Amino acid sequence: MESKYAEKYQDRLILGDDGDEDELFDELEKDIEDQFLAKYRAERIQQLKQEITKIKDHSSNINLNDHGNMKTIDTDDELLKETVDSERVVIHFFNPSFSTCRIMDEKLSIISTKHIGTRFFRIEAHRAPFLVAKLGIKVLPCVVLYYKGLERDRIVGFDRLSNSQTNFELEALEELLLDSGIVERRTVDFSNLRNKVQNKVDQSKSDSESDLDM
Repeated sequence: MESKYAEKYQDRLILGDDGDEDELFDELEKDIEDQFLAKYRAERIQQLKQEITKIKDHSSNINLNDHGNMKTIDTDDELLKETVDSERVVIHFFNPSFSTCRIMDEKLSIISTKHIGTRFFRIEAHRAPFLVAKLGIKVLPCVVLYYKGLERDRIVGFDRLSNSQTNFELEALEELLLDSGIVERRTVDFSNLRNKVQNKVDQSKSDSESDLDM
């Protein structure tokens, strides 16, 4: 690119022009900026296309009971299978009679609607005696984070979320999950997508019933 402007400067000198260097520098700077912006735009467009493709892939394989919400698990065996079958997993071991567990469950449920690449499960601690013993869980709520079947981190009580033992901010929990890599930075309100899919299913059923009535 620089040689093009050097040639311009040389041509001007040959034609008897004094050769305004500043003008050439300005042209070069503008050219560089235009090329940089074009490259930047192309990169951002490609990133957006990749994100859209990812969302389409998730939505096309949507299971209304498994993604975008907290799924309740009843046994050790079921929980182990779900954990092995999923790349990113959040498991809430809880006791429904504990107010702290109810608070944790409520906020995890909200976060689960936004992060479609992560599976969120809840299980009452007494229903998972094997895992509770194996993981050494002694305090509830206990949230264990798994990546590719291996424990990445865990949250015990409200430690690391707040100085208070009675409540914490939703953002503190989400940031901790983001930092651990268990949820991804970009999010989608999956509850809206799930509602749209459910509406389509309901509409399809309605249309089918109308056809049968005719």
